[in-house]
Amino acid sequence: IGDIQTVLPQVQTPIDAWFLDGFSPAKNPEMWHADVFAHMARLSHTTTTFATFTSAGLVRRGLLAHGFSVNKAEGFGRKREMLYGQFAGQTQRNSLHTPSHTPSSAIVIGGGIAGCATAYALAIRGIQVTLLERHANIAQEASGNPIGVLYPRLAGHQNSADVLAMSSYLYTLRLMAQLAMTAEAWNPCGLLQLACNARESNRIEAVASRRLNEALVRYVDRDEASQLAGIPLSVSGLYFAEGGWVSPQAFCHALVQHPNISVNTDVHVSHLTSSLPQWQAISESKQEFNADIIVIANANDALRLSQSAHLPVTAVRGQMTTVSATEQSAQLKLVLCTEGYITPAMDQHHCLGATFAKDDLALDLRDEDNQKNIELLKPMSPSFNDLSSQTSVGRAALRCTTPDYLPLLGQLLNADVLTQQPPKHKTEANKLPWHHGLYVNVGHGSKGLTTAPLCAEILASMIIGDPLPIEITLAQQLNPNRFLLKTLGLKRLVDLSFKPA
Repeated sequence: IGDIQTVLPQVQTPIDAWFLDGFSPAKNPEMWHADVFAHMARLSHTTTTFATFTSAGLVRRGLLAHGFSVNKAEGFGRKREMLYGQFAGQTQRNSLHTPSHTPSSAIVIGGGIAGCATAYALAIRGIQVTLLERHANIAQEASGNPIGVLYPRLAGHQNSADVLAMSSYLYTLRLMAQLAMTAEAWNPCGLLQLACNARESNRIEAVASRRLNEALVRYVDRDEASQLAGIPLSVSGLYFAEGGWVSPQAFCHALVQHPNISVNTDVHVSHLTSSLPQWQAISESKQEFNADIIVIANANDALRLSQSAHLPVTAVRGQMTTVSATEQSAQLKLVLCTEGYITPAMDQHHCLGATFAKDDLALDLRDEDNQKNIELLKPMSPSFNDLSSQTSVGRAALRCTTPDYLPLLGQLLNADVLTQQPPKHKTEANKLPWHHGLYVNVGHGSKGLTTAPLCAEILASMIIGDPLPIEITLAQQLNPNRFLLKTLGLKRLVDLSFKPA
């Protein structure tokens, strides 16, 4: 919802029927700019209709000039005449790569949050989904942590990551309610982001100055923060009343309960082949799975498949810690986070985390990492001073990150063909070599619990041709081919490959 000049360019889903403002164009001339008619034509197909109470010549001429047939009819009420008609121009192909037919089957590779959320988003649209997971159960690796925290990390000014964070947070909150997660799996106990150093203090002050919806996030001083937390805190912060902690494993299992999803574990996909209109996923044990489309959602393992081996994802080690609560720390009532996080005590234990180590792929458990996680809590509150690594256990996993910390989402280009035969002109988006029917949803880093569900919904909308739940400008920022195109000197095509052709 917004001004038509701003919002309409963001829409790319084909429109079946237009209902136009019946007020005289003289009362709202900005609405009837030629660009509006051009976007109407861009979004219309051969059976698109329109109707409007107005019969003004400016409107009639604008519609005719952009390919609509226009008829007059007897008006309604006090209107003497009205206009109606149908699009008679040439339908423009939308380059969000909507298939020529709606797929009836899909393979999703990866049983973590991204894969399970993608399977769910496709399944609720009537697609039969085969989910392939290489482990003996879903929700292993980074999605296998006992607890994750749900909140958006906002910036001092609005940018792509900020918009994605807040949109994803709100979507995941709704999804949790829709799935009817139990209290043992999802606890919206509230969350405080604390200003425990100068950098965080500056960011939090900047976020507070944006005057965001206080029902979602608001600034609280140290006294109010302490009252909310149930323990004395050392600093002020941002309060997210609906934030909290969730069990990633329970979340994944809830997502794949849909009857249109078939889960296949102990399947290590070794390669993909295509014999259009279907794709084949072939395992190391020579099992073959067939479907109309495939979504690669297996984090760092995407690099093991030839079609996605070029993606610039990096594994980053993280270790979280479970530690025995003390009499003081057990009073904590909500999640606290700054450079680290801590959850309220469950069964007399807190979950806290997590370390961040690039260029380290080892998954051994380290006492020093547990101690680091505990030390990150000390600036938050004196109530954590007696937490001890002697009563802690850890779990290590590898996050999947990208150079710009935004996910990779959408249909993949054929990198081999593009590298050998790049377009002669840097604006020829229609000549890009696509892997038709092959998509990716990876690179969520430490924010997957928040961002992966919305990205799954975005991807399913692209595949089916539904309206996108985000602005097209943000979808462009998630283009999985953005790094490849920039490397080949085709930066202009990053946006063009996500715009109507």
